[in-house]
Amino acid sequence: MSEFAAENVLEFIKEHIGPHFYNQAIKDAEDIMNQVMLSAEENLHALKKLIEK
Repeated sequence: MSEFAAENVLEFIKEHIGPHFYNQAIKDAEDIMNQVMLSAEENLHALKKLIEK
C-alpha cells in the first residue's frame, strides 16, 4: 500500500469510523460513572442511623 493510499485510509477512518468509537467510549464511561454513583448512594444510605420516636 502506498503512503498516499495509507493516508487516505487513515483519514477515512478518522472522519467516518473514529467518532463511533469515541462516542461508544463516552457511553461506556457514563455507564461506569452511573454505577459508581449508585454504589456511593447505596453506601451513604447504609450509614444512616435509625431515629427512634
